[in-house]
Parts: sequence; C-alpha cells; structure tokens
Amino acid sequence: MSRLPPQTRDQLQPAQQDLHDHFNDAVRRAVGKDPGNVDTASHQDSSQAAIGGPFPFLSVLPSIGRLSLDMIAGLGQVLPDFPADARETASLVCTSYYKSDYATSAHTKIARSAAMLTDAQIEAITSATRPSDLNHRCIVAYDAAFHLLHVRGALPQDLWDRCLLAFGKEGTVGLVH
Repeated sequence: MSRLPPQTRDQLQPAQQDLHDHFNDAVRRAVGKDPGNVDTASHQDSSQAAIGGPFPFLSVLPSIGRLSLDMIAGLGQVLPDFPADARETASLVCTSYYKSDYATSAHTKIARSAAMLTDAQIEAITSATRPSDLNHRCIVAYDAAFHLLHVRGALPQDLWDRCLLAFGKEGTVGLVH
C-alpha cells in the first residue's frame, strides 16, 4: 500500500494539476504517444487519470516535483544519442536495486516493447546478475550502474575509460547521473 495513494487529476490542487499534465507530457515525449503503455495513467481521459509510481510523491511539492522530473527528462533531451538499450539496462539495474516495482515494470515494458532486451536479459538484470549475452554498450552500462550502487564511490579508472569509449564524456556523465 502506498503511503501517498494516487489521486485523479480532479482531486489535485491547481499546481498539482499542472504537474500532472507536465508529467503526462514528459512520459509521452520519452516513450511515445500513450503514457498508458507504461502504466503511468489509468486511462486516456486526463481528468480521470490517477497517476501512480513517483507522481504522488512528486506532487506533494509540485515546484520541486517539476524540477526533479525536468532533470530526469532533461538527460534524455541532452543525450539523444545515448543508446536506448544501454539506458534501459542501467535503469533496470537501478530500479531493481531500489526495489521500485513501478519503475522496474515501466522500464521492463519499454525495453520489451522496443525489443531492446530479451525477457531472459531483463530477468537476469532485475535479479542483480549481468546476462552473458548483452551487447558491449549494455555491458558497460550494467557494470557502471552496478558498481555505483553496490560498490559505491568513484568508478575505477578502467571502468571510467570503458564508459568514455562507449558513450563519450557527455554520455558517461549522463549515465552516472
């Protein structure tokens, strides 16, 4: 049970309603036209949609929630060439580490629907095991995300160098974020 249950748009204050609309727009830009594809909204009518996942938390302080959302969405905008399969690999490492079922489900659907990762790869990643059949970029993304979460501290020089070769400086900094 969520400590902050989802509310329909009509139940929100005006600033929260603005964030609700901004959140849906950001999801549409990130994953396509239908936010329902990643279980963001319960259905298309935005006045009746109760957004789950991080939205109830973000909406408590709408101005801060908007900044948080914009930072995450901004990474995708400034890193349009970052490989989508590597992004989803790192996302799944992180969401499963933090036991965020909503985000893990959303990123699983994204990776699966775009055929970026196989079901077996997704299962391994969400079980904290690096699949043996990942491509090079996904291996680097997995190793970096796993290290940052499980080992902590700066990336070792060899892993940093692998990230730079795979993603460039901007992509590496984006991955670390």
